[in-house]
Amino acid sequence: MIIKQQKPIKVGNSYAMTIDPAFFRAAGIKPTNDLTMRYAPEGAFITVLPTKEVSDDVRREERANVMESKITPEFRQWMEDNLEKNKEAFKELAHL
Repeated sequence: MIIKQQKPIKVGNSYAMTIDPAFFRAAGIKPTNDLTMRYAPEGAFITVLPTKEVSDDVRREERANVMESKITPEFRQWMEDNLEKNKEAFKELAHL
């Protein structure tokens, strides 16, 4: 593992970090490859993968995380209350 300290650079409204060409060669990544970055807002850890190596499970998990972040606690509680209250009706609808 190589640890390198550097500062991000401002690019428009975003920030960027440079990656050594040696890392790209060792990982078999070309500058023209699509890459997928995974990061959690609560931690300073970034994972970079070639997009073709990202599994469907990871894609579903990422979509679920995005949706989760958009649902307020009040809406979640409303949904849970109504799902429980109307459980029998939903079961009947599922069998139509």
